[in-house]
Amino acid sequence: MNNRIMEQKVKSPIKAFKDKEGGKWGFKNNDDEVVVAPQWWLICHRFDDGRCAVVNDDKKIGFVDETGQLVIPCKYVSHSYFSEGLCKVEEDETYKIGYINTKGETIIPFKYLRGGDFENGMAFVMGTNEKWGAINTKGETVIPFEFGYIIGFHEGLSAFIGDNHLYGFIDESGNQVIPPIWDFCSGFENGLAWVRNSEKKYGYIDKQGNVVIPCQWAGAESFFHSPSFAIVRDEQNNYFKIDRQGNVVCQFGSNHPYRRNNQPVPWKRHLRKQG
Repeated sequence: MNNRIMEQKVKSPIKAFKDKEGGKWGFKNNDDEVVVAPQWWLICHRFDDGRCAVVNDDKKIGFVDETGQLVIPCKYVSHSYFSEGLCKVEEDETYKIGYINTKGETIIPFKYLRGGDFENGMAFVMGTNEKWGAINTKGETVIPFEFGYIIGFHEGLSAFIGDNHLYGFIDESGNQVIPPIWDFCSGFENGLAWVRNSEKKYGYIDKQGNVVIPCQWAGAESFFHSPSFAIVRDEQNNYFKIDRQGNVVCQFGSNHPYRRNNQPVPWKRHLRKQG
């Protein structure tokens, strides 16, 4: 292979490559033949819905198809990825967020301050009032713009941040199910979520907001290893396995049972944020 060329494979009929001398990016096919000469300042290296983002010398973003041909002009200043046929992009003139389809047509107008990708027909966006809500693929509001942040739905509920900067939970219609009274929380796993109170102690609640395991631990993980147990930690950094009633069923000392070389435990296990 020519040592002037650096390559990166992507899941498509073509792959991006960089000319080390010129510093520009182009595309090759899977037979290692150049199909688009190096001309881009940067290439995203990822195809979604048959589109890949490219950046020109003016640092403007457009999209090419799977032949490497530009099909959406370079005129955006930031982008996400195509999901459910739509892609979040940021307009140059207003720096507002909108959504385009694979033809480059504006489907949802540029009127949001921030936004995420569509998932299950819904995307979280920040309105001009600097509050978060959600829209569907038609741009219709499905969750009102009244939340400090919306984390992401799992098992039918999403954590949100209230005006008091505390965490609660809403359903998929935006109805408040659990009021924002917690200092921090996880998403629900197998019907339970860990919560942290104002004293920085961890416990667990059910989907009705009932505290089913008291806040007494220095750290806690979700019930994602099993619906029957979770791992918690005390102030002395000893690890325990507890059941759904909070009973200790096993003690592990200072070594986490599911971590090699006793690596730090990601206590703040959140769903994917959008933004």
